[in-house]
Amino acid sequence: MAKPVIDETAVSSVETGIIVRNIEAMVRFYIDMLGFEPYGETKLDFVHVRGFRLGNTILKLTYFYEPVDAPQVEGFAPGMRYLTLRVSNIGEAYASLIAAGFEPWLELETATTTRGVVYQHCGVFDPDRNFVELVQGESYSPPSPAFARGEVE
Repeated sequence: MAKPVIDETAVSSVETGIIVRNIEAMVRFYIDMLGFEPYGETKLDFVHVRGFRLGNTILKLTYFYEPVDAPQVEGFAPGMRYLTLRVSNIGEAYASLIAAGFEPWLELETATTTRGVVYQHCGVFDPDRNFVELVQGESYSPPSPAFARGEVE
C-alpha cells in the first residue's frame, strides 16, 4: 500500500477545517483576535471554504449554505473539537481575548506534565464554541519507546 506523498510546494502538509455556523463572527475572531490572514477561497454550489494562514498552517472555515442541524456538544466529546496555537505572548494574547468578551474554558496557567515539562496554556471558546487553546513553551516530552514504534501503551 502506498502512503501519501507530501506536496513539498504546499504551505502546509496538514490543513484543519472547521464547519461553521456563523461565518461572519468566525472570520472576525480568527483574523482580528488570533492574527490569521486570508489565504484563498474555494466556492462551490453548496459550500464556501475560506482558507486562512498563520505561519505554515492553513485553517479552513467551511460554511455550508444549507447546514445540517447538529447538537451542541459540551466538554471534550470525541471528534475534532479544539485548535491549539503556539504563541510567544500568551499573557497579552489571553488578556486581549478576555477583554474582547470571549469566554474562557481554561484560565491562563502554568502546567507541568507527568515527565516534568513546564509550559503555559489557556483557552477560550470561539464564536461557534469550538475550543481554542494557546500554548507558550514546549509541552511535549520525547515519545516513549513504545510510542516511537507506533504502539499505544
